[in-house]
Amino acid sequence: MQTQNPILCITIPSYNRESHLKKLLESIITQEGFGEDVSIVINDGPSTDNTTKMVAEFQQKYNNIIYTQNKKAVGMLPAILESINMSNGKYTWLFGSDDFMHKDALKITLDIIKNNSPTLILSNRTIFEN
Repeated sequence: MQTQNPILCITIPSYNRESHLKKLLESIITQEGFGEDVSIVINDGPSTDNTTKMVAEFQQKYNNIIYTQNKKAVGMLPAILESINMSNGKYTWLFGSDDFMHKDALKITLDIIKNNSPTLILSNRTIFEN
């Protein structure tokens, strides 16, 4: 059973980013706060790598991960908009498929939402170079 009306929906457009997307999902699901208040929506457009299989493995463990695959590639900006439109949460947090969620970011964000009901949250980012 999928999460109904979560507080926060993390939306992720993706295209042929299996290894990056896997790292992002691992960085989210290991966070304190990941559970029934959070859903993840992945809009894949349509990857030719093993993204579908990899996401299915996560879905077997977590019922709050929703995956859809487009019939054709739509481009980055339309994919972002589609992902946001698919959000099932009160709040939506957009991630790129090659992003990473910093430790404690989910708990901090959920605490802000629950304690303040803000209209908008702007978060900072850190750039890591390999």
